[in-house]
Amino acid sequence: MLSSLAISVVVLLAVSEGNVSSVVVTGELVCQVKDALGSSRYGWSRGRCERVATALREATDPVEMLAVCINESDLRERAVAWASPSKADVGLCQVRCVLGEGGRCTNGLVEGMRIEQLYDPALNVRVAAQILASKGSTSRYAGETVDRGYGRRVAVLVAAFSGISASPRGRRMRDHVRRIVEAVTRVPRS
Repeated sequence: MLSSLAISVVVLLAVSEGNVSSVVVTGELVCQVKDALGSSRYGWSRGRCERVATALREATDPVEMLAVCINESDLRERAVAWASPSKADVGLCQVRCVLGEGGRCTNGLVEGMRIEQLYDPALNVRVAAQILASKGSTSRYAGETVDRGYGRRVAVLVAAFSGISASPRGRRMRDHVRRIVEAVTRVPRS
């Protein structure tokens, strides 16, 4: 089993050497990963997977964006985490919605939207990608680095798309890494 430091070094090398860039986010890959994670009783149609893949490809780093979706919701488009009675993190990327009168979001890029709109996976990914782009990186998004916390979890998931099977902390993350590596090997690379 690799130590925490060794995992960070492996992940940093994979990302810095561009090994992840050879992964193309396709509808087929999204469906394979969604099915592999078993994140809902029902898989997505090929059309839905392709719409999500298209939204992911619009992000600065599509693989990193997919890793964010996995980290945030296990690819469950209807995931909701209530931070308070008027604040909810919604959808694939857990986009924050501060509710105002009439049940509409009052904050940032989602101002005027209803929570239900954020259940749309492609819209959710596009909004989250814009938020992450404005922050500069997933590390800055959570105020952490690839050495610890949020940034580290995302980096480990990104590395898994290159077939790097590190042993991150926590059974859930280890299962995700194993399942992603297995799913990626089933999808032909372009």
